[in-house]
Amino acid sequence: MISRDRDPDPDNSTPDASPDLTCPGLGPVAGSRVRIAGLFGGGLHSTTPDGWCLDVVSPEWPNARVLLSAGGDIYVATSSDLTLWTRSTLDLRA
Repeated sequence: MISRDRDPDPDNSTPDASPDLTCPGLGPVAGSRVRIAGLFGGGLHSTTPDGWCLDVVSPEWPNARVLLSAGGDIYVATSSDLTLWTRSTLDLRA
């Protein structure tokens, strides 16, 4: 959805006006706050409540990798491959 408010409220219409980088919703999402991301700022969630985490890294710049991890496992996505690394858990009993 693309919308534009031609007369925004200067007190709360930009993402830097709120600590969670949101803007007021327009049209069907009016009355709610919308997370934004773009060239000039904003940000989206990179973690989930159940422990998944998403990161983008560039160990061989300019080639980037997307890392998806959860519970010690790491999933690495490139343009053509998916690689999985797992970490065994240690059972430390006295």
